Amino acid sequence: SYYGIFSGFSNSVEFRGLCQQFGIDAGNYISPEVVDQNPPVTAFVVRMYTICLDRNFDSIGLYDWTNRLINQGEKGKNIVRGFFLSQEFLAKQHSNEEYVTLLYRTIFNRMPDEIGFQDWCHRLADGYSREKVLDGFLYSSEFSELCQHYGILS
Repeated sequence: SYYGIFSGFSNSVEFRGLCQQFGIDAGNYISPEVVDQNPPVTAFVVRMYTICLDRNFDSIGLYDWTNRLINQGEKGKNIVRGFFLSQEFLAKQHSNEEYVTLLYRTIFNRMPDEIGFQDWCHRLADGYSREKVLDGFLYSSEFSELCQHYGILS
Protein backbone atom coordinates (compact mmCIF):
# COMPACT_ATOMS: atom_id res chain seq x y z
CA SER A 1 0.00 0.00 0.00
CA TYR A 2 0.99 3.65 -0.23
CA TYR A 3 1.15 3.73 3.55
CA GLY A 4 3.67 0.90 3.45
CA ILE A 5 5.82 2.73 0.95
CA PHE A 6 5.69 5.89 3.06
CA SER A 7 6.53 3.84 6.15
CA GLY A 8 9.54 2.35 4.37
CA PHE A 9 10.93 5.77 3.54
CA SER A 10 10.08 7.49 6.82
CA ASN A 11 11.58 4.70 8.92
CA SER A 12 14.68 4.23 6.77
CA VAL A 13 18.21 4.67 8.06
CA GLU A 14 18.84 7.27 5.37
CA PHE A 15 15.85 9.41 6.43
CA ARG A 16 16.81 9.11 10.10
CA GLY A 17 20.36 10.23 9.25
CA LEU A 18 19.05 13.21 7.30
CA CYS A 19 16.81 14.23 10.22
CA GLN A 20 19.71 13.87 12.63
CA GLN A 21 21.83 16.19 10.45
CA PHE A 22 19.20 18.90 10.78
CA GLY A 23 18.43 18.22 14.44
CA ILE A 24 14.93 16.97 13.69
CA ASP A 25 13.23 14.12 15.53
CA ALA A 26 12.39 11.57 12.84
CA GLY A 27 9.69 9.93 14.95
CA ASN A 28 8.14 6.61 14.00
CA TYR A 29 5.42 5.86 11.50
CA ILE A 30 3.39 2.67 11.50
CA SER A 31 1.05 2.08 8.60
CA PRO A 32 -2.57 1.50 9.59
CA GLU A 33 -3.03 -0.96 6.71
CA VAL A 34 -3.23 -4.63 7.67
CA VAL A 35 -1.09 -5.63 4.69
CA ASP A 36 1.75 -3.47 6.02
CA GLN A 37 1.63 -4.71 9.62
CA ASN A 38 3.50 -7.95 9.05
CA PRO A 39 5.25 -8.25 5.66
CA PRO A 40 5.96 -12.01 5.97
CA VAL A 41 2.27 -12.77 6.58
CA THR A 42 1.30 -10.63 3.59
CA ALA A 43 3.94 -12.47 1.51
CA PHE A 44 2.35 -15.80 2.52
CA VAL A 45 -1.00 -14.63 1.15
CA VAL A 46 0.56 -13.18 -2.01
CA ARG A 47 2.15 -16.56 -2.78
CA MET A 48 -1.27 -18.21 -2.53
CA TYR A 49 -2.42 -15.99 -5.36
CA THR A 50 0.70 -16.21 -7.49
CA ILE A 51 1.38 -19.94 -7.11
CA CYS A 52 -1.97 -21.57 -6.35
CA LEU A 53 -4.19 -19.36 -8.53
CA ASP A 54 -1.45 -18.32 -10.99
CA ARG A 55 -2.39 -14.66 -10.93
CA ASN A 56 -1.71 -11.40 -9.14
CA PHE A 57 -3.65 -10.69 -5.99
CA ASP A 58 -6.60 -8.35 -5.87
CA SER A 59 -6.52 -5.72 -3.10
CA ILE A 60 -9.77 -6.77 -1.43
CA GLY A 61 -8.75 -10.42 -1.28
CA LEU A 62 -5.23 -9.63 -0.07
CA TYR A 63 -6.60 -7.46 2.74
CA ASP A 64 -9.21 -10.05 3.73
CA TRP A 65 -6.89 -13.07 3.84
CA THR A 66 -4.10 -11.10 5.56
CA ASN A 67 -6.54 -9.76 8.14
CA ARG A 68 -7.71 -13.30 8.86
CA LEU A 69 -4.15 -14.35 9.65
CA ILE A 70 -3.08 -11.26 11.60
CA ASN A 71 -6.17 -10.11 13.47
CA GLN A 72 -8.42 -13.14 13.56
CA GLY A 73 -5.81 -15.78 14.40
CA GLU A 74 -6.66 -17.90 11.37
CA LYS A 75 -4.29 -20.80 10.74
CA GLY A 76 -2.24 -21.20 7.59
CA LYS A 77 -3.92 -24.49 6.69
CA ASN A 78 -7.33 -22.77 6.63
CA ILE A 79 -6.03 -20.10 4.29
CA VAL A 80 -4.52 -22.69 1.94
CA ARG A 81 -7.75 -24.71 2.02
CA GLY A 82 -9.64 -21.54 1.12
CA PHE A 83 -7.57 -21.14 -2.01
CA PHE A 84 -7.45 -24.79 -3.09
CA LEU A 85 -11.18 -25.28 -2.50
CA SER A 86 -12.21 -21.98 -4.09
CA GLN A 87 -14.45 -21.92 -7.13
CA GLU A 88 -11.69 -20.09 -9.01
CA PHE A 89 -9.19 -22.88 -8.39
CA LEU A 90 -11.69 -25.70 -9.00
CA ALA A 91 -12.78 -24.13 -12.30
CA LYS A 92 -9.24 -24.60 -13.65
CA GLN A 93 -9.85 -28.39 -13.67
CA HIS A 94 -6.20 -29.31 -13.19
CA SER A 95 -5.09 -32.85 -13.96
CA ASN A 96 -3.97 -34.98 -11.01
CA GLU A 97 -0.34 -34.36 -11.96
CA GLU A 98 -0.86 -30.59 -12.14
CA TYR A 99 -2.74 -30.66 -8.84
CA VAL A 100 0.01 -32.54 -7.01
CA THR A 101 2.68 -30.26 -8.49
CA LEU A 102 0.76 -27.19 -7.29
CA LEU A 103 0.47 -28.71 -3.81
CA TYR A 104 4.23 -29.16 -3.64
CA ARG A 105 4.96 -25.69 -5.00
CA THR A 106 2.37 -23.89 -2.87
CA ILE A 107 2.54 -25.83 0.40
CA PHE A 108 6.14 -27.05 0.45
CA ASN A 109 7.68 -24.21 -1.59
CA ARG A 110 9.50 -26.65 -3.85
CA MET A 111 9.06 -28.86 -6.86
CA PRO A 112 7.93 -32.42 -6.14
CA ASP A 113 10.40 -35.22 -5.59
CA GLU A 114 9.76 -38.16 -7.91
CA ILE A 115 8.85 -40.73 -5.25
CA GLY A 116 6.42 -38.45 -3.42
CA PHE A 117 4.93 -37.20 -6.67
CA GLN A 118 4.25 -40.73 -7.91
CA ASP A 119 2.81 -41.78 -4.55
CA TRP A 120 0.31 -38.91 -4.40
CA CYS A 121 -0.67 -39.35 -8.06
CA HIS A 122 -1.27 -43.07 -7.48
CA ARG A 123 -3.41 -42.30 -4.43
CA LEU A 124 -5.55 -39.94 -6.50
CA ALA A 125 -5.85 -42.55 -9.27
CA ASP A 126 -6.90 -45.12 -6.65
CA GLY A 127 -9.77 -42.94 -5.46
CA TYR A 128 -8.35 -40.67 -2.76
CA SER A 129 -10.18 -37.35 -2.84
CA ARG A 130 -8.21 -34.23 -3.64
CA GLU A 131 -9.25 -32.82 -0.28
CA LYS A 132 -7.74 -35.82 1.51
CA VAL A 133 -4.48 -35.40 -0.42
CA LEU A 134 -4.52 -31.67 0.39
CA ASP A 135 -4.84 -32.54 4.08
CA GLY A 136 -1.86 -34.88 3.76
CA PHE A 137 0.23 -31.89 2.76
CA LEU A 138 -1.30 -29.48 5.28
CA TYR A 139 -0.72 -31.73 8.29
CA SER A 140 2.92 -32.37 7.42
CA SER A 141 5.97 -31.14 9.30
CA GLU A 142 7.20 -29.53 6.07
CA PHE A 143 4.13 -27.27 5.96
CA SER A 144 4.55 -26.45 9.65
CA GLU A 145 8.10 -25.32 8.89
CA LEU A 146 6.88 -23.15 6.01
CA CYS A 147 4.33 -21.50 8.32
CA GLN A 148 7.02 -20.86 10.93
CA HIS A 149 9.10 -19.18 8.24
CA TYR A 150 6.22 -16.78 7.57
CA GLY A 151 5.41 -16.33 11.28
CA ILE A 152 1.95 -17.88 11.18
CA LEU A 153 0.28 -20.81 12.90
CA SER A 154 0.10 -23.90 10.74
